[in-house]
Amino acid sequence: MTDLKDFRWFEGKESESAFSKPFFSWDEFQRSNEEMPEFYRRIEQSGDDRSYVILTAIVLENQYDAFLQILVPGFKALCDSKGFGFSLKIELLRAFRLIPPLIPRCADCVRQIRNDFAHRLEIDKIERINQEHIDRAKRLYNEVYAPYVQTNDGKSPREVFHGVAFGALHGLRSYRPNVVALRQQIDDPRFTEDLRKVTDGAFFETLRALDKKRT
Repeated sequence: MTDLKDFRWFEGKESESAFSKPFFSWDEFQRSNEEMPEFYRRIEQSGDDRSYVILTAIVLENQYDAFLQILVPGFKALCDSKGFGFSLKIELLRAFRLIPPLIPRCADCVRQIRNDFAHRLEIDKIERINQEHIDRAKRLYNEVYAPYVQTNDGKSPREVFHGVAFGALHGLRSYRPNVVALRQQIDDPRFTEDLRKVTDGAFFETLRALDKKRT
């Protein structure tokens, strides 16, 4: 039998986010198996570093759109009316504190390196981007993979970027079952009623305690 621990990538600290471990969902597992190989195939066939980085960032931003749309049903309309950029989408998800912060940090690193290529035409290799961004990618690579495999020693900047991008993309997809389950619970009228009972119960318990003090 498959050891489910093999799938426990991207676990975080319980104190840092509402979800510190990915949920298992057969539907989402199948969906990832259908979608992700095609994403990676297109990215790997993109050729030069500029195309590789920009296409990776496009795929990742599309995943953020889908993730946030599950979490916030009106997100697409909000984006269409306000023009959310990738940076703001990452910060919005980070602000919810639902998933381990390492995952949006990896996404922000991908966005940052994308901007290096998008804003400077003379850059044609990842090796030529801002050195601070390369150093940041190396640190993130180590954070993502140190518990599982060797660190970034000896790896090219492109390999390091690939590892960070994989962490950003696969990490986000790993927590998709969590937000699907959360959204389903919020939309269930029974959840709302149970929540009302809890809050009302706490209110009236406090009220009874105050009445006892007065008597």
